[in-house]
Amino acid sequence: MQIRLMPAEDAENAIAAVLGGRDDVLCRDVRTLIRVFHERHVGIPPAFALDLACGIAEGRPRNLLSPLRQGLYARLLEALAVAPHKKQDPRHFDRLPRHLMIDICVFPLAALVVEAMGETILFSRHDGPLQLEQAEYDAYSARFDETLKSFLGLSENDGSPARAIPAKVHLFFEKAAHQLVGEMRKLTPQAGRPELHALSRHAIDGLTLRMICGLNPRIRLDLDSDDTRMDESDEQNPLFSHPKQAGVVGIHTSSRLDDIEDMLLSEFMVPPVLLADKLLNSSFMAKHRPPPFDERKQVAILGIALDQPSNEAVALAKTCWLDAVFRLAIILLRNELGASQLRFGQSISDVGMVRSGVRVDAHRPLADLDPSTATRTQMRRFLSDGGWLPAFLSLLPDLAGSNSKRPGKGRFHSWQEELQAALEALFPEAFDLEREGPRFKAALLVAFKVVDLAAAAQRAPDLVAGHGGMGLFSSLLECPQHLNAGAAFVFHDPAGRSHAISIGGEEGKPASTEALNETAAQLISVIFQFYWENIDG
Repeated sequence: MQIRLMPAEDAENAIAAVLGGRDDVLCRDVRTLIRVFHERHVGIPPAFALDLACGIAEGRPRNLLSPLRQGLYARLLEALAVAPHKKQDPRHFDRLPRHLMIDICVFPLAALVVEAMGETILFSRHDGPLQLEQAEYDAYSARFDETLKSFLGLSENDGSPARAIPAKVHLFFEKAAHQLVGEMRKLTPQAGRPELHALSRHAIDGLTLRMICGLNPRIRLDLDSDDTRMDESDEQNPLFSHPKQAGVVGIHTSSRLDDIEDMLLSEFMVPPVLLADKLLNSSFMAKHRPPPFDERKQVAILGIALDQPSNEAVALAKTCWLDAVFRLAIILLRNELGASQLRFGQSISDVGMVRSGVRVDAHRPLADLDPSTATRTQMRRFLSDGGWLPAFLSLLPDLAGSNSKRPGKGRFHSWQEELQAALEALFPEAFDLEREGPRFKAALLVAFKVVDLAAAAQRAPDLVAGHGGMGLFSSLLECPQHLNAGAAFVFHDPAGRSHAISIGGEEGKPASTEALNETAAQLISVIFQFYWENIDG
């Protein structure tokens, strides 16, 4: 990186040329921004500082047409894979204090720009013997602007070949977008949430995020449309006689005796002979009240990682679990099981277990998808619009303030004890039937644990059992210590069966992207199959 200094007098002339005729408050803001960036060795041109001060303003109206603001917000929303209609109004980012936008997004982006250029020009506070020609600084400013526009996808199509955006820029926007959403969630008032320190930053699991965004496995579920229909309970069957719940949703024709009390008044206006015929031989019109929803039919889909998120094998397992339960959620929503919940717990040293979760019906468009062909973009849209990202990626107490302080690993005699304690924190309903809250028919758990597969005994591990009469089905995914070719994941189901999935490639070498995609596809299929086979208890 080549660093050159611009004497104070020349720097002042460059700033004044851009700020000519601007009000004093805006000029002070621009000068402050320039100083902050330059003192951190990122030489931004005055025009960039002016665009930043106007587009991401503080204490005054924002310029909604600012190129920097529009390009930056568009890239952030693209990284979040939000629904297209939400991209038309990105103003929800304006809720964030400007210093967070600068620290998390703008400054790192400007640093990437000067790194790509290979040089930076800083404004000195003193005059010196070294002089820069005005043409040199103009060329630097033009290169900065051109590189920034290419990173934001704003480059003009002048017929020249499009500049390839470095992979690290895509990674930057993925992480920055989820960090900013995490900061916005922290600012949203929620009852019962502890106050978070104003200077704290939302930390996310960047390794898992990279696999969510970077991998694209070809899923093979082989589900027919008829296979995704579950048997209705008596309470959910509209032909079954049962007490009605409150609320009228329409008018229907009926011949059931239970509906006589809801018969329309207009039906009593017909002659008694015709009314008797309606009651005995045909049907009458009545107010339609839907059957009560059987909460016990709902299920809890659980996942627990007992190892640190910095392990790449655990990150891959978490990503596959997320993909599997996303496809399962489509089926649950189609079967009127929208109150079912997806919950995940991540064990982290010195923090405890960080919990996160979402209801299946948090994203209603989910029901229109096909579980066999749904894409990763649709998965990310469900997670973002449904409110599960970035909480799923959190490395600190989650965004609803729900974490569990548990004893350190040294306090457990075995990992089974640790899993039991983690389950009590993630799913207390299985241990306290008097607890208020949603009622579930069954809970299905997949736990992730890094083991030395070469030294592990070839047996089905002892997992937690059901409690309080609730169906609790537990399985374990043993993860290798490294994602090298030849390493294997071993899935143990409740029936004591084991299924090994090896990573392809030359043994001992780092796994290729193609091998990881193939391994991920198999893991997703196995995890999905476990849930699907046991979901009816």
